[in-house]
Amino acid sequence: MDVADVNVRIAGLVRAGALDEAEAQALDACRRWPGDAESRQWLGCVLLLRGRGEEACEHLALAFRLGPEKLHIRANYLESLLQCGRLAQVSRVLDELSAGDPAWGKLAFFRTRLAMAEGNWADAAAIWQALALTDAGDPVLRQRWVECCEGMGDWPAAVEVWRQLLPLLPESRGEVLCNLGNALLNAGEVDEAQRHLQAAIEYAPRLAPAWLNWGRLLSRVGRRDEAREAYRRACELAPEEAGMALAWGQALLADGMLDFPDFLRSTVKALSARVAGAALLLARRDSLAGDDAAARRGWRNALSLPDCRPAQAAEAWINLGQQALNEKDLPEARRCLEAALRCQPGNPLACYNLGLCRHLADDYAGAVEAYSLALAADAEGEGAVGEMAAWRPALLGNLGRAYFDLRDLRAARACLERAGAATAMGYRLFGNYVDTLTRLADWTSCEKLLQARSLPDGQASWPESVNPFSALALSDDPELHWRSARAYALEAVPQAQPWRAGRAIPTTRRLRIGYLSSDLHAHATAYLLVDVLASHQRQQVEVFAYSYGPDDGSPMRRRVQAAVEHFRDLAGVKPRDMAAAIRRDGIDILVDLKAYTHRALPEVLASRPAPIQVNWLGFPGLMATPAVDYILVDHFIHPGEKMSFSTVDREYGEFPLRLSRCYQPADREQTVGEPLQRSDWGLPATGFVFASFNQVYKLTREVFTLWCRIVAACPRSVLWLFEPAAEAKQALLDCWTAHGLAPERLIWAPVVPHAGHLARLQHADLLLDTFPYGAHTTASDALRQGVPVLTRAGRSFPSRVAGSLLWHLGLDELICADWEAYSSLAVRLYAEPDLLISIQARLRQAMPRLLDAPGFAAELESVYAAMAERHRRGLPPGECCVR
Repeated sequence: MDVADVNVRIAGLVRAGALDEAEAQALDACRRWPGDAESRQWLGCVLLLRGRGEEACEHLALAFRLGPEKLHIRANYLESLLQCGRLAQVSRVLDELSAGDPAWGKLAFFRTRLAMAEGNWADAAAIWQALALTDAGDPVLRQRWVECCEGMGDWPAAVEVWRQLLPLLPESRGEVLCNLGNALLNAGEVDEAQRHLQAAIEYAPRLAPAWLNWGRLLSRVGRRDEAREAYRRACELAPEEAGMALAWGQALLADGMLDFPDFLRSTVKALSARVAGAALLLARRDSLAGDDAAARRGWRNALSLPDCRPAQAAEAWINLGQQALNEKDLPEARRCLEAALRCQPGNPLACYNLGLCRHLADDYAGAVEAYSLALAADAEGEGAVGEMAAWRPALLGNLGRAYFDLRDLRAARACLERAGAATAMGYRLFGNYVDTLTRLADWTSCEKLLQARSLPDGQASWPESVNPFSALALSDDPELHWRSARAYALEAVPQAQPWRAGRAIPTTRRLRIGYLSSDLHAHATAYLLVDVLASHQRQQVEVFAYSYGPDDGSPMRRRVQAAVEHFRDLAGVKPRDMAAAIRRDGIDILVDLKAYTHRALPEVLASRPAPIQVNWLGFPGLMATPAVDYILVDHFIHPGEKMSFSTVDREYGEFPLRLSRCYQPADREQTVGEPLQRSDWGLPATGFVFASFNQVYKLTREVFTLWCRIVAACPRSVLWLFEPAAEAKQALLDCWTAHGLAPERLIWAPVVPHAGHLARLQHADLLLDTFPYGAHTTASDALRQGVPVLTRAGRSFPSRVAGSLLWHLGLDELICADWEAYSSLAVRLYAEPDLLISIQARLRQAMPRLLDAPGFAAELESVYAAMAERHRRGLPPGECCVR
């Protein structure tokens, strides 16, 4: 038998579906006649039919080299290249054939196939349309044409071509009616689509795609139960077709039905080993069910499958990135999201999440860039109705916050104004807007915004929409502060574990105390705390510091490291791993120095890494979560009478444990900069200097108006303020001049290093405190430099801190109960220099009371020991008899 006979036999085997025998005979023929193009091309065709595309390409390439003049070999070679996605090779081969045999009839055919594979649907459609019009009786040409119409989303054109195909394909009437119905549905012609799809089902009741498209139509018109039944029917008719099972499963997920029927579950599970869409469906289900580990395996499984398309890979990477974001694993989140954008450049959700990732890493400029790309991806702009519409407000809110953090308040405000009405704003968006307005000193807009969140009976509903730190400056009502903290805790401290008596604290070793903060460097918290850390008696307690902030290389950073026995640098570590590290160290009492301030990680506390957990120093208020047992205060901060600040009767919230001294410690070793002249700071050579170095968000209309009146009543005085953003400066200056005050009497104090700030404080005569959020470290710094502080003490923690410092110094007369007393005393201190001098003298004499770091550390150790003993006795957090 010669090679021609063998090739005829191989062809017969292929037509009969006997691919195993066909492959064996083709391999034998290639060995016996290595120069025969036909046997080589038959081997390639068999391999292509068996799904071994890459091997097929190699054999068909050799066949093409052996017989380039054979037209069927050319076509089979190009087909193999297209199926394997080797588009560059297809283009090169077509260029060679165009030059050598421009009359070959299939050049246009493969040019259009290449255009379709590259997504150039319009070019391909134009060619197919021209070919179809020259041969009106060839349905294949119209089928290619309609494929292109659908590919580029031209559904009206697709409808017209499917109508033309109806009489040309009588033997496939059911399929054509099905596709026509689908095109009509996508073109928005729902009623006509329904008529054609029902006709398709009547004509071919076992046609699975018809049931699939019928399910889509039913979903569109809200008949969801019937839609799920249609998807089920499609899946049962064609269980091997992934699209049927995936549509059914997705419909179930859309309705919140996570328990798939047994048939669907087994079908999708089997498909998930080879079909990326099935793997993604299972991952979505697991994610919705809260099984993050299973979902993560599903996303990664989808990425490993050879049929995973770029859009599917982008979805998997985005979800992996979101999981990493939720776990605060920022390097992993960034890696995943950048991978998603390589798969699908410009994907808005990937851009948005990358913005979140950069934002959390304090890369504010990078966050603005990513958020802006996500916003630009919404081609419909403000009129978005698709996927973007749902999260556009959050995107604008985060973009505004990134601008805010870049101190571009004008851009921040513009973004937030576009985000929607105040009454409809979500939690973080509303809070970001409030923060921006307070830092712009735009009190009118802020008041209107808060008023928009008031109930008809006048009760404020904004506390649940503002982060707890911002709420402190908006009201003196501790109840509102608690509501804000509780709302935040429910979101940020999920499933927090409460105190449990069963967790033993050993008596055979020193108490292990852990201090948790991101501010253990040149920061106000470190300036206050470092001396106490160094003063702890190591025979009493074993001190650990857990730092997850930057190492700024400052002398303060080195001091903190030297002040403790164990310094753990956890920068970049995920919160759950931080908690694990604290648990491994056997910490008995964990002191959180951040609570709800910037860069706080309350989720570390949520998993209860220590038996006792304490809120102290960083945040002047309750965390309102069962994850925290105590808050350290003093007798002035919490006088003891029934106040809203007390948590004794609350279901959630830490117990206020009162120290005998001021709750705020101080450093005995402050470094003060070189003294400069008043003129170096822009101050007049003579005259009285009222000062406030609080940030602008603590200023209210009421406070600033009062200051204007005080300065107006004191002719030889100026007001020295911490310099805010340009827009806020202008707003304050406008208010100032509106009270008839000369602009030169308002002096701005720029940001300077801490030592320089302490040096310039000496030129102030009286520090005017804000309300309801007063000066804290700023007040302590001023008192250290001999500058009296005039304050008004209200009901809330942040309004009483300066009062606590003064009360413990014996300077009660500087603590006012109302604005009338505050204003009168300010003018009196200006008018009676001797009175001010006597107060300054008493201040200098009493100051050592606040600088007793060893005594403070000893009292803390007593407090910690009492907490531990109460815990050992199985008692919940409560009074520890601290004197």
